Amino acid sequence: METNPSALPQLRLDRPTLLDFEGSLQREWLVTNGLGGYASSTVLGVDTRRYHGLLMAALHPPVQRTLLLARVHEELELDGDRYPLCTNEYHDGTIHPHGYLFLQVFRLAGTLPTWRFHCRDAELEKTLWMVHRRNTVLLRYRLLAARRPVRLRIEPFAAHRDDHTHTRGHPDWRFGVQTTATGCRVEAYPGATPMWLGASGMHFAATGLWYWRFLHRRERERGLDDLEDLYTPGVFERELRPGQALTLVATTHEEDVNLDPEASHAAELARQSRLIARAELPTGDHVGRRLALAADQFLVARPAADRPAPGRTIVAGYHWFADWGRDTMISLPGLCLAAGRMGEARTILTTFVGYLNQGLLPNRFPDAGEAPEYNTADATLWLFETTARYLRATGDAPLLDELLPSLQEIVAWHQRGTHHGI
Repeated sequence: METNPSALPQLRLDRPTLLDFEGSLQREWLVTNGLGGYASSTVLGVDTRRYHGLLMAALHPPVQRTLLLARVHEELELDGDRYPLCTNEYHDGTIHPHGYLFLQVFRLAGTLPTWRFHCRDAELEKTLWMVHRRNTVLLRYRLLAARRPVRLRIEPFAAHRDDHTHTRGHPDWRFGVQTTATGCRVEAYPGATPMWLGASGMHFAATGLWYWRFLHRRERERGLDDLEDLYTPGVFERELRPGQALTLVATTHEEDVNLDPEASHAAELARQSRLIARAELPTGDHVGRRLALAADQFLVARPAADRPAPGRTIVAGYHWFADWGRDTMISLPGLCLAAGRMGEARTILTTFVGYLNQGLLPNRFPDAGEAPEYNTADATLWLFETTARYLRATGDAPLLDELLPSLQEIVAWHQRGTHHGI
């Protein structure tokens, strides 16, 4: 059953607000996938951080975040006239093109962003979402109105880098691009995780071009490395008639290229609606609804250390943090118990207890997947407080029986001394 997006909390910015270029670059959106991966940018689509991108995949959930699809450039052609819908900022402050001038509305339905562009008599809507627990992002374009067919051109920009770094291009560096039935397979270098790009019904033409020296202004403000080069594997193109839609898929899972976009979009809206229902919020509590969805963005997968069942954890913050022991224990009651997510609270507790070492919970899990760091004095003490809150909320006596030996072991280690003499 199709979910009505109007049942989800809404946020809308109209043209007068969006024409404030400097102000709009302060407004950012975030869509997550439950693995630690995400898509994020500003409402104008100008990437102001190295952490912005449309497919920041978590290759070893929830870490090893890797930028694969940085951005896309769209262009509408009407009667031979071309209208760029994208906006970029380059190293010297040059803004080109000025696609934001055609942007009429930016809207969030739940956490999903939608942009509506108006070029002469043509109105185009673009919506982005991710598949839950998959490194897959979808961009749907729907021609809402036009007096005649238009031609849509989409140019994806690829990368393959850690989320804390920048890509430095070189004329001799050519990504491996293989044309497929629906688009292409992109491999930045031999052995790199490939990305599949697909758009059913669109013509794909390989190009292999570098664009040089995009500026990330927030990094410049912080005094950090701020320039990036990006590679375009090719261009997708197709004629659109009024009412027609097409969807670009970018993914690390080859089979996801053939997803039914309408079913996928409806599934994500339905999932967000269930999260709101689970929180049991008062009617009309729009702030509470948005907080329930925001809380969901922080709950992600982590392999369990001592059991085959998948584990869960809490990301300490976007865009740059992974999961930290003390942050997880402190935030669990608000993100899980207050939102009616008791089962996930239980799984997070058992996941972290599985990583105990000499009476301590991990302080942090390094981004590259190395061994956890056990250098926090209070994360393990917060475990007792958080477990007590969970038990008061659920009465889950079996979990207490399961955790009690580990809790007793923690006390014993603290009596005789843990890592670092804690």
